[in-house]
Amino acid sequence: MKDIKKLHQSTDGSKSEHLTNNDHLVSINEALQKKIERLERKISREKAARREAEMIMEIKSLELYNLNLKLIEVNQNLEKAVERRTEELRDNLNHLEVVNTELMDIAYVVSHDVRGSVRQIGGLVSLIENESETDNLTKEELSDYISEIKNRTFKMYDLLDGIREYISIGRKFHAVTEVDLQYKIAKIISKLNVPDGYIITIKNKLPNIKINPERCFQIFSHIIKNAIEYHPNPSEGVVHISFEHTDTNYFEVNVTDNGIGIAPRYHAKVFKLFQFADNSQHGKGIGLSIVKKMLEAIGGKIYIDSEEGKGANFRILFPYELLIVNKEDLWY
Repeated sequence: MKDIKKLHQSTDGSKSEHLTNNDHLVSINEALQKKIERLERKISREKAARREAEMIMEIKSLELYNLNLKLIEVNQNLEKAVERRTEELRDNLNHLEVVNTELMDIAYVVSHDVRGSVRQIGGLVSLIENESETDNLTKEELSDYISEIKNRTFKMYDLLDGIREYISIGRKFHAVTEVDLQYKIAKIISKLNVPDGYIITIKNKLPNIKINPERCFQIFSHIIKNAIEYHPNPSEGVVHISFEHTDTNYFEVNVTDNGIGIAPRYHAKVFKLFQFADNSQHGKGIGLSIVKKMLEAIGGKIYIDSEEGKGANFRILFPYELLIVNKEDLWY
C-alpha cells in the first residue's frame, strides 16, 4: 500500500510539473506572438512610411522636373527677348545711321542749293535796283529778271517741299481706304503736263487696292512724271502700265517707258536721296527716293529693269493683303 501511495504521489507530482511546463510554454508563445505582432506592426508602419516617403519623393521629383522645365522655358524666353531686343537695338542703330546720313544730305543740299538760289535772287534784285537808279532797265530786262527770280523761288519751294514730303513719310498716320487704281492712274495722267505725241496706256485692267489715296497718287505720279521729263524726244515717248500677279506675297504694277534708260550700275543709286543716274543733275533727286520710302512704309518694294538707251521698267510690288479682288475679276 505504501508503495502504491508513493506511486500515486510520484504521478501526481509529474502531472503537476507537466502542467507547469505547459503553462510556461504557453506564456512564452504568447510573449513571442506579441513580439511578432509588434514587429509586424512596426514593419507595416515602416513600409507605410517608406511608401509615403517614396510618394513624397516622387511628387517632389515631379515638381522639380516641372520647375526645371519652367526654368528652361524662362531661359529660352529670356534668350529670345534678349535676341529680339538686341535685334531691335541693332535695327534702331541702323535706322539712326540712315536718318543721320539723310539729315546730313538734307543739310548739305539746303545749305548749298538754297543758299545758292538765295544768293542769285539777291544778285538779281541788286541788278534791278542799280539799273533802276540809272534808268538803264528796260521793261523786257525787268520782265526777264522777275521771271528768273520766280524760277529760282519755285525751285527752292519745290526742293523744300520735296524734303518736307520725304521727312514726313512714316511720321504720321495716313488713313487707308479702297482705291480704284485704274481710275486713280487715269486721273494722274490727266493732271500731268503730257507733251503732244507722248502716249500713256494702261494695258490691262488694274485692281482696287487698300492704300492711302494721296500716297498712291504720289507713288505713280513721281514715276510717270520722271518718264516724261527724262525722255529725249517727248513727242515719241511711250509709257505702258500693267498689272500682274507675281507670287503669294506680292502683286505687281509695272510702269514701262521707252526713254533713255538707266545703266545697271545706277539702279540702286536712283532710289537714294539726292542721287542722280548721271552728272546732269536734272531734277531734285528726291522723287524716286520718296517712292521707295512710301512703298517700304506699307511693306512694298520697287525695282528697276533697265539698260542705257533701252528704256526702263519700274516694278512696283505691293503686299498681297492690300489687293481687293472681286470674284468676276479674279485672275484676269
